[in-house]
Amino acid sequence: MLALFKSELMRLRKGTFISLVLFMTAYFMLPKLGFWDILHRNMGFLLTLAFITLALAFGLLHGILWRKKNYWLFLLHRPMSPKTIYLSLLLSGVAVITMTVFLSLMLTSIGYDVFTDKVVDTRHYLFTLYITLLCIACYMLGTLTVLHRSKFVILCFYAMTIAFFPEPNNALAQYLPLLILLPALFYLNLQSFKPDLNSPIKSALGTGLLAAGTSYGIALVLLFTTVITYHLPLAVLGSHPDSSAKPGSMQKIWENNFKNAIGYVLENSDHPQAEHYAYQATLAKRKSLPITPWQPPYSQQLHRFDNSDNLSHPEFEESWKFSHDEMLLIGINSRTNQFTGAIGTKGFIADLNDVNEADRFAQIPHLSGGRYLSTQDSLFKMDFESRALLLKHQPAQGEFYTSGIWGPAEMPMISTNKHLILFDPRTLQDDFSSAHVDYQFGYPQSTQNAEFGYGFSVADGYLLLFLGEDYYGFDRPGAEVFVARLDGSVEQLGAREFTVHRNPAWVRHFGFMISPFIYASEELVMHTIDPFEKRFLSLDQISKQQYPNTIYTVAILLQISSVFIIFWLVTKHQLQSRLRWTWLAVVTVMGLPALLSYLVLQPIRR
Repeated sequence: MLALFKSELMRLRKGTFISLVLFMTAYFMLPKLGFWDILHRNMGFLLTLAFITLALAFGLLHGILWRKKNYWLFLLHRPMSPKTIYLSLLLSGVAVITMTVFLSLMLTSIGYDVFTDKVVDTRHYLFTLYITLLCIACYMLGTLTVLHRSKFVILCFYAMTIAFFPEPNNALAQYLPLLILLPALFYLNLQSFKPDLNSPIKSALGTGLLAAGTSYGIALVLLFTTVITYHLPLAVLGSHPDSSAKPGSMQKIWENNFKNAIGYVLENSDHPQAEHYAYQATLAKRKSLPITPWQPPYSQQLHRFDNSDNLSHPEFEESWKFSHDEMLLIGINSRTNQFTGAIGTKGFIADLNDVNEADRFAQIPHLSGGRYLSTQDSLFKMDFESRALLLKHQPAQGEFYTSGIWGPAEMPMISTNKHLILFDPRTLQDDFSSAHVDYQFGYPQSTQNAEFGYGFSVADGYLLLFLGEDYYGFDRPGAEVFVARLDGSVEQLGAREFTVHRNPAWVRHFGFMISPFIYASEELVMHTIDPFEKRFLSLDQISKQQYPNTIYTVAILLQISSVFIIFWLVTKHQLQSRLRWTWLAVVTVMGLPALLSYLVLQPIRR
């Protein structure tokens, strides 16, 4: 086993060395050329995408090298079991990833940590470990695709997105998906590595895992068929809802860049001033409102999920980055990368050795606007000249911030769990006073389902527009307009439920129609990992959904017919009892996508 491992590693040594040199060179040169270093949140995101792609490609290439006729015969004639042979080959691939991805990131992070004063936290080293594990998972998917008789196994990649797509709300949600995927992929590779690569997996567990993973990918492919059958033909004919919104639909609001958005919502309003405010809105600039709650940052979260990288000002050569290890803002000279001081809750600190526990922040703050820092109960502004944090505002008792500073300089705002707060821009930017609240708008209960919010400045205050696809309940799009006057009064000008949908029901609910279980489980898993993303639904939201009867009818017919067809297929193909029951169980639960996964994974001709 060790000899084969060494032999395989030697075969890959040149590519490994070249990759390591290229990675290290890129990490060193990119900041010199004006790009971000690996500690920046944007580079963390780009590295994740790049390494996922490279690891998957490496897995495919490595598997293809194994399957070359002469080398495959050489492997099979080794005096070892197929599982031992695969383990040797796998370890060589993992070693290559470790010596390129892990080593390059680790050496660069250590270099920044030791030879510069840049903020390098434990989370930056954890990012190195996370990326390495993610690369190993993608690599194993690549080798599995080559080893398995069906190349449609690559569709399992969609199921792997739970490890890197949603923004996790805690450390467990960050690493648990990977810790589940890695042993599953290892087991599937182990089952697929056998002398006869054209034979399917004989294990019931392996068959079930592969069928489930492929089914999620097939469900996505089926979803894309609506592009060919619906969206593309309408786009060619010039009648797609995105290009010509239907009268009575919510999409009409976006027509002509919101020119008549307020007037459209208030079309049937009986308010005496509806027409007056609708006209004013056509002359006003539109501002987006921060109505979607932020995800509070947690200790040692991966830096690619940071809302903002640092606080900085173009007139000063300092940038202030929050350190999760120190729980302080650390100042770094932008030109020399030298430490210039730290800022805590008690003020400026020249030397980190002088830090007391009282100086450290109790919560991970949210950086926004280049100069603002907020925790759930305090909003601070950075004074770059005096190197101090100025307390600008605190929410009322029982309230907490659900966003950072938002909007343009002339209309700064922040959201709490109960109010939308609009600040006087002069007092917010002033270094010698607290921020004066220009207006405080209490969110009505009716706006809880709003997906978007927009503000329009008018003569006597603000027009606030709230809208969403499920504003009045599931699949009931609507919008509501309020006028928030400067004297503190709030009045609803009108509301509208849009009875015309952008797309027909079969397109809107296609995911549920082809497989209720896949639709619901995908939403629940994503919501568990990232509960603050409104696109992902909770169990309570899913349970309250009511679909048109035609959707239920089609879903039931597809589910029942899929079960009958799979029963006929497994009987006809005379599968072993355990595999027969496995496929019946998977298709009974997952429906049509699982039936299609049987057709692409199992040999049809016997």
